[in-house]
Amino acid sequence: MKTPELNLETDKDFCTQKTIITYDSDSNIDYQSLEAGTIVKYHLSNDLDILLESHPNAWTPSSLFSLTMCELVAADDCRGKVVMDFAGGLGMFGIVAGKGGAAQVIGTELNPYAVTLQGSNWALNGLNPKDFQSFESNCFAAIQGNREIEGKVDRIYLNPPALPDTEEKLQARLKFADQFRGEEWNRNGDRGRLVMDTLITQGSSYLAPGGEILFIATSKNGPRLTHRLMEKYWGKGIESDSDNPLDYSINWEERGDANWAVVHRINVALANYHTEFVQSYQKLADLEGEPSPFL
Repeated sequence: MKTPELNLETDKDFCTQKTIITYDSDSNIDYQSLEAGTIVKYHLSNDLDILLESHPNAWTPSSLFSLTMCELVAADDCRGKVVMDFAGGLGMFGIVAGKGGAAQVIGTELNPYAVTLQGSNWALNGLNPKDFQSFESNCFAAIQGNREIEGKVDRIYLNPPALPDTEEKLQARLKFADQFRGEEWNRNGDRGRLVMDTLITQGSSYLAPGGEILFIATSKNGPRLTHRLMEKYWGKGIESDSDNPLDYSINWEERGDANWAVVHRINVALANYHTEFVQSYQKLADLEGEPSPFL
């Protein structure tokens, strides 16, 4: 059950304590540097509004990837389902699923600042706290062996952290979380694949019969490797006949007997924070026989 929607017009105490800004993809706002407590309002195409309280030490969704993924989650039928917002940051996808009627939403996230905000953002959107639980977890680590979760999830959604990283930096973040701003948490293993690959290789054990995963993969991380891993762990998929095996998109209902497919594809120029990694993206592509990343 969902509690009534928060009324920003009448909740005067709330409005006097918080600054609310509407997300604008064309603005020059640095969403990662907003004052702590600032609330960002996202308006989706189906007239669904999402509110997220931000913090400089947590990653604030600001890319077309995140908004496009939200549209796909909103279009999915989450009514009565158990949903996992994997490595979910401020909890955006889980909130969309909750507003779509999910019976239960589970959030996992490594950043302790984001974990705290997941719960408050869930309530901020007028959703019942009883329908949500959040785990501070390095991928699935904190829920591994949890019989109430393993084999019980109907949907897992993921927009993975995007930047390459080192094990040393990961351990430093775990030890000194208060010293790392939001952009530092947008890092993801030495190739930028750690979280995505964990979902691909381990995610099926958390799904109920008929359960599905939906995640974002990008050209900079090696689409051929993504394709190979999907074939290995999920069986038959659909492959493009172009240089990039994931360079296509289809309606999910038209997949036939394939177990997985690309259901939406967009070209998005790399954000400025990728600049220092562009050469390494291309070097890896050349070394591993991958198509050049879309820059």
